[in-house]
Amino acid sequence: MTPESKRKFIKSSAWFHTIDVGDGIHTPGMEDMRGTLDRVHLPHDMTGMTVLDVGANDGFYSFDCERRGAERVVALDKWDRKYDNTWAVENIRFAKKCRGSKIEIVQKGIAQYAAKCEDRFDIVLFMGVLYHLKNMMAGVESCARMVKPGGLLITETHYVKNGGGPMAVYYPGAALNNDPTNFWGPNDLCVRAMLGEYFDDTAVMGTKDDRIAYHSKGVKA
Repeated sequence: MTPESKRKFIKSSAWFHTIDVGDGIHTPGMEDMRGTLDRVHLPHDMTGMTVLDVGANDGFYSFDCERRGAERVVALDKWDRKYDNTWAVENIRFAKKCRGSKIEIVQKGIAQYAAKCEDRFDIVLFMGVLYHLKNMMAGVESCARMVKPGGLLITETHYVKNGGGPMAVYYPGAALNNDPTNFWGPNDLCVRAMLGEYFDDTAVMGTKDDRIAYHSKGVKA
């Protein structure tokens, strides 16, 4: 694919992730996801690992895990949300082709995928998805079912800083960021409590503004 054809496709679409597609060209993401890496702390060396990227969107984390040496990466998303009348699934397919990537693109929701898939993964990424789910606990449970014993769940989410015990704010309509798919604002204690139902050890890895990231280990039987 020529640099000109890459620029033409990129310009025709809308992008959530900033992705290197070669020839010195990067997609113009709504947020430069490279800035989240310091917060989420992906393992530097992922050689031989298997990864499930839940809510992969344009594929930034999927491609980055592959770059770090992951043997198998499954990019999972329903891709049922439009950005400026373009489909994100075409974006990740385009980026995969440009990068010569071997990631697997699966167009399903996490509950649907987890119900039938017998695979378990060394790392499950749950990035920017939790607060978009009407049933947050069901989402956490599905992710936990996909983590191998000894594996790792990495969660990054919007959160609120309210105290007074585990709680979550509900956002009606498009109250949060003018986005009708934003449903919840859990606080730190709420997220820890949900993750604690399925993992023995959960630690905060980093925060910035209204975002927080966790590593969860020790999948409970």
